[in-house]
Amino acid sequence: KRNQYVLYSFAPLPKTITSHFGSRVRMKVLPRLGYMRVWMKLAVNMNGPDVFIAASQAMPETAIPTLGFMYDAAFNEFGQLYSNADRLKTNTRDLVARARHILTISNASKDEIVKQYSVDERNISVYYPAANKDFSPHGAKYIDNKPYFLYVGALKQTKNIAKLVVAFSKFNQ
Repeated sequence: KRNQYVLYSFAPLPKTITSHFGSRVRMKVLPRLGYMRVWMKLAVNMNGPDVFIAASQAMPETAIPTLGFMYDAAFNEFGQLYSNADRLKTNTRDLVARARHILTISNASKDEIVKQYSVDERNISVYYPAANKDFSPHGAKYIDNKPYFLYVGALKQTKNIAKLVVAFSKFNQ
């Protein structure tokens, strides 16, 4: 039996995204007002999926086994840099308390989650974000006589890009 998937959102996803999923994926657009507490809770509990994947540190009230996803918990230490820090803190406390398992993107994030939320480390798995197949050690290499650093990520203060620039300037001396 092939899996079937339902993507819930409060806005339609562009065809450029949904076209990759094929016929095994259905899109369900729910009202924005009361999205998680009312509409998502109703939809998930009425449709009864085998597993709910909480991809944004938020999950509806449900008894359905949940796989939670967390990038990190930097909002706990740097809350002033997040416009939604209070909501992230509330959602994350709920997620780590109720999710059957948590996925994160690095061992540093895993350690942060274990320390800040007292989660058993056996309930957390690390899966590094994948790179496109064009970024392969077997592909063409960029060769230049000038040194460079490659940073891939969001331009947020919590990423400490200013220190990266300082480090590069010292490296380049």
